Amino acid sequence: MVWGGGFVLLGFLAGNSYEAVAKVAGLDVTVIVTLVAVAALVIWHVRKARRKRRRTGGPVPGAGNDPVDDATEPR
Repeated sequence: MVWGGGFVLLGFLAGNSYEAVAKVAGLDVTVIVTLVAVAALVIWHVRKARRKRRRTGGPVPGAGNDPVDDATEPR
């Protein structure tokens, strides 16, 4: 909804140079959508790996149950 209003306002302010603005905005939108998609994939992969480790009883990084962490932490 917000992006729609933004494009309407951008078109109104651009006036006759709409094609130039549309070309630049199209590139910007493509870059933003790509970055959001990559971030979503990374988050999905990390969450999936953590769920799998919890189900199998393996160590979860940062949860304090990693034997390597236990061995290197001072008591």
